[in-house]
Amino acid sequence: MKLHLQAIGPILLGWALCAASARALPVSHLEVRIVTGAQELSAGSSLELRIYEAGKDMRRFQLVHGEAWPRDSTHVIPVKLGEALDPRNVLRFSLYYRSASPVAPELDIVSAEVELPAAKGQSARLLDATLSGVIPRQGELASLERDQGSLACKSDAD
Repeated sequence: MKLHLQAIGPILLGWALCAASARALPVSHLEVRIVTGAQELSAGSSLELRIYEAGKDMRRFQLVHGEAWPRDSTHVIPVKLGEALDPRNVLRFSLYYRSASPVAPELDIVSAEVELPAAKGQSARLLDATLSGVIPRQGELASLERDQGSLACKSDAD
């Protein structure tokens, strides 16, 4: 009996992973939650969400529209997607920052999360990631890149 369980164990694990990923349906909107640190985001600066998907061009979403953000503040930005996003195809995401002034300080991000809508009113984080760190005057803070070979299966046939 022990031999039989060892033989079907990997099959059951694969099926469970496919079943879990099947619930990650494409979404038409996201919510970005950003907590800033000791430096303010100066007026006129640019902050955008960049999403990198397997086999597609990078998507860019502007998160600020010229306004300043005070230090130690929390911002929740709804993002409506023109084309649905399948979270299973996302390789990585990042925040790209470009300061309005060459003398502006780096941008300190205490935490940044991209939340996906989910069933039963609970949300899930994109790639189960939280970004945290300092972004230079022109640069990005990114999640770890997921290997394309590790993308979850989309159906029982995968």
